[in-house]
Amino acid sequence: MCTRLNRDRVLHAAVELADTAAIDAVSMRILAERLGVVPMALYKHVAN
Repeated sequence: MCTRLNRDRVLHAAVELADTAAIDAVSMRILAERLGVVPMALYKHVAN
């Protein structure tokens, strides 16, 4: 069973990525890869 994508999961992954890499490393493409989704799936949960 896979974990559903939600705003909290997206934000947690973004903060974790920024903490481990750098804020400049956070992109929708890289974040989507980490979450196992396509980049467009993120826009449902994060407006901009």
